[in-house]
Amino acid sequence: MQLHAIPSAPAISSVTGASPQPAAAAESHRAPRPAPRVLVTAPAAREGATVTLARPDPALRLQDVGVGEISLDLALYPGEIVHLAGGAQAARLRVLAMAAGFDPCGSGRCTVLGHELHELDEHGRRALRDRDIARVLGCDHLPEAATVLALVAMPLVRQGLALAEARARAELELDALGCSPLLDRRPETLDEGESRLVLLARAMVARPRLLVLEHPEHALSAVAVSAVRLALWSLSSAFGTCVLMSTDHPRLIASADRYIDLDRAPAERM
Repeated sequence: MQLHAIPSAPAISSVTGASPQPAAAAESHRAPRPAPRVLVTAPAAREGATVTLARPDPALRLQDVGVGEISLDLALYPGEIVHLAGGAQAARLRVLAMAAGFDPCGSGRCTVLGHELHELDEHGRRALRDRDIARVLGCDHLPEAATVLALVAMPLVRQGLALAEARARAELELDALGCSPLLDRRPETLDEGESRLVLLARAMVARPRLLVLEHPEHALSAVAVSAVRLALWSLSSAFGTCVLMSTDHPRLIASADRYIDLDRAPAERM
């Protein structure tokens, strides 16, 4: 019996009108994860069957999308952690906004979890965000209407999970980020770092298909950054979440499977 794996996705976007980029243009920061295991039944093995591991559809696909002065083409896949680097801050924020389902893009095609954003109205984009996408962006703040535990459980309750189970899962998520002492606190009593951790727990608790993060390390201690790093790796590995983040923290950068550098990608002046 032979087992074949389809090669992994290209390491970086290419830009309209430019030749394909060398692998060095988006090198990985760590060794590749082990290839997924495939169990083959004895009859299949006896028959000499060939098993092919199909690459999943992209979680995010940008094609000929204008970002600043470049036309961007990239694909992100389930289970990947990708660091978005380089370029102007406005360019990075635009890519994050498109990934989070907010910006339908003025040119090119933006496909998020199989949905063409330009074909969705605001109601459709909101439904996509509520169902499958989570984000923590720089402008996000916690509502002040409930305790930390209730706020983190809220996304699960909205998805139909029983309140008791939602609270139990929320408590586990908070504990994983070192936030157990905060369960009964209210947002207005939290410092900046604590608020950031609660926002991250709320984003991850529902195990979204796509998670978009802008500087998740903001106001966090080294211990808290380590907890976030482990939580992101567990989310992507165990549940196939695609994580796109922009960060300046070396340990979070090192946790990414690959990075996309908007400065090193060749640019076609628009």
